[in-house]
Amino acid sequence: MKDRTIKILLIISIIIIIIGLILGFPLVDYFGNTIINNNDNFTVLFGILGLVALRLIIIIVTFGIVIAIWLVYVIIILLGKIKSKMGNKELKVDKKKDMELIEIVDENGNFTGQVMDKEEAHDKNLLHNEVGIFIINDDGKVLLQKRSANKRFSPNKWGLCAGHVDAYETLEDAALREIKEEVGLDVTPKELIPYGEREITISDSNSHITYFYYVKCNKKEDEFIIQEEELSEVKWFNIDEIITMIKDEKTSFKENRIKLFEKIKSDF
Repeated sequence: MKDRTIKILLIISIIIIIIGLILGFPLVDYFGNTIINNNDNFTVLFGILGLVALRLIIIIVTFGIVIAIWLVYVIIILLGKIKSKMGNKELKVDKKKDMELIEIVDENGNFTGQVMDKEEAHDKNLLHNEVGIFIINDDGKVLLQKRSANKRFSPNKWGLCAGHVDAYETLEDAALREIKEEVGLDVTPKELIPYGEREITISDSNSHITYFYYVKCNKKEDEFIIQEEELSEVKWFNIDEIITMIKDEKTSFKENRIKLFEKIKSDF
C-alpha cells in the first residue's frame, strides 16, 4: 500500500511538472515576445527581464506544488507513526496495569532486587512476601472467606483475608489494602495489629513468607462487601471448627497453622 502511494505521488508530481513547464513556458514566451517585438529598447529590456522572472515564478510554483504534496504525505506518515507509538505505549501501560508486580525475597525476608509479575514468580516458585489478616469478633470467632473456584491455589477452600505484598509496598499497606479489597472493611493503621511470628512456607509451588496481623470487627456476615472475583462467601467460625476443618482439608491452611489458631483461642 505504501509503495503504491509513492508511485501515484511520483506520477502526479511528473504530470504537474510537465503541465507547469510545457503549458506555462509557451504562455510566458507568447506574452514576452509580444513585448520584445516592440522597438522600444526600454520595453524590450523590460520584456526580457519579465520573461525571465515569469519563468522563474512558474518553476517555483510548479516545484512548490510538488514539494507541498510530498510534505503533506510525509506529515501523514509521521502522524501515523506517532499515533502507532502512542497506541503501543497505551497498550503496554494497559498490560502493565494487568500485571501484579511483587518483590522477590530471600529466606530472611530481605529484598533480592528482583521485581516480577506475580504469576511469573509462581511459575518459577520464587520466595515472596504475603500478608494474612485475622479478623476477630468479640466472641473470639475468626472470619474466614471461601476462595473462588477460579483461584490458582486452593480453589473453593476456606482461608484468611490474605494476599501478596505488591512491589514497593509496605506490609501494613498491603494488609490494609487486602482487607478493603476483599471484604470492604475500612481499617486504620492503629487498628491493624501485628500478630505472632512470620511463617515461611517452602513448597514445590508458591513458596512465600506470611506476616500476620489481626483486627477486631463485629459486623454480621452479610454486612461485608466481598470481592466476588476472589471470594464466594465469608463466614464466622470458632477456633475449634477451624481446627477441625484444617484436619479435614477444607481450608487452605496446613496443619502447622493449627498452633497459631490455638494461640488465638487462648489470646482472645
